[in-house]
Amino acid sequence: MSAMSRARPVLTVLTLSAALISTACSSEEAPVCAPGRSLACTGPGGCSGSQVCNPAGTGFFACTCGEPDAGPVADSGTTPDSGVEVDSGVEVDSGVEVDSGVEADSGIAADSGVAADSGIAADSGVAVDSGVAVDSGVAVDSGVAVDSGVAADSGVDAGPADSGVSADAGPADGGVVGFIPPAGTTPLSFCIDDSANRTYGPNDGLAWKGSLSYNSATRIVTRDLAWSGPYPRVYDDGPYTQGGHEPVNAVAGDHRWCVTTFLPTPNQPLIFEYGAESSMGWIWIGSNATFTVPAGWTQEIVAQPLVIPAHGQIDLRVSIDTSNLAVGWIFGPGLQPVRVKGTFTSWWEVDAVDDGTAGDLVANDGVYTMVLSSNVGPGTLLPHLGLLQAGIDAEFVIVFGGVEYRGTVVGWPSPVGLADGVSAELMPPGGVWSATPILRTTTFGNTIVRP
Repeated sequence: MSAMSRARPVLTVLTLSAALISTACSSEEAPVCAPGRSLACTGPGGCSGSQVCNPAGTGFFACTCGEPDAGPVADSGTTPDSGVEVDSGVEVDSGVEVDSGVEADSGIAADSGVAADSGIAADSGVAVDSGVAVDSGVAVDSGVAVDSGVAADSGVDAGPADSGVSADAGPADGGVVGFIPPAGTTPLSFCIDDSANRTYGPNDGLAWKGSLSYNSATRIVTRDLAWSGPYPRVYDDGPYTQGGHEPVNAVAGDHRWCVTTFLPTPNQPLIFEYGAESSMGWIWIGSNATFTVPAGWTQEIVAQPLVIPAHGQIDLRVSIDTSNLAVGWIFGPGLQPVRVKGTFTSWWEVDAVDDGTAGDLVANDGVYTMVLSSNVGPGTLLPHLGLLQAGIDAEFVIVFGGVEYRGTVVGWPSPVGLADGVSAELMPPGGVWSATPILRTTTFGNTIVRP
């Protein structure tokens, strides 16, 4: 199987929505924000920046923009040799706030409902809408997975088994001594929530990938604008204070894969850009996320998590009649193998066959067929992916011999995904196959179907 397209560095930093909250009038009033909460804002000269709630919870620090990070951008599925550079066009929802959590000395009253030692905001596991890609007025759902194409084993620092944890050196009463954070550092935490599907395991290479470099022995992370790694792996082994690697309020075995790292407290604002990957490649949904660490900030910052949507139940069959391709496309040995890639494959290419198997109706009739259920789920090439969800557009591109099936279409400024000779069918649970229209995204012109 061919690997996914590789990402290209960009200088654009995407931030979360901004909201300026005034400071409290007196120390007797309830805090106006949770210490460590990071919000996007517009800084001097109209730059896009971020601001963080101060340790007392009485207001936000001034808006800072910092230096933009450069890292991979979400890929729409265009291969490097296709001659077409296509970005995903999916933007992070501006209405989502990243909550850093509350520490014991944050000043929040005991009856506020916020756990003093939580370390992570209660909403850190909430799914985030990656944005809207418009096509004839229909929004693309956040379930669209976009790849950067860089395999997780290219820079993931799994670290030694102990990774600095003194689990075998506990006190006389049998307790476990957890990892002790290095002095002068700021905790940074991140999670991948797979609790809806529970398909990932400890050997699947889940990692927090971005403009950061990680030392597994010290658990110290530093900013790396080149995205050269190594990257911190995420774990489901419980709090770092109890021998694991996760935030202090984490629960081992809950299929929320997390890690807490430690950044030397900066003397100037630092902006980090990031996503997530597995051993199969990029799995982050939507455009790259960002967070800002203010100068002198020492409380935990919790980055926006990746929440993997629940798999759907609608199967997809794509057929390519090679005798009816667009003008200029003549099928032959040079256009083989025939493959399909899209949001439902995390932009991995999967085979379309003409041998009467895997959903192909007639062998050797020139019609190549790809059935989604033959390529995703346990025991397949893509064991962590699933069927389509109702209401979520499925974007895809046909690939002939490594070249994407694209061409010039009247009304489009650049080559778009072609649909000549291509048909699609959907099948709901317990139902039968029925034809569905093939449309195009207005952003990049990739072909789509709507379950």
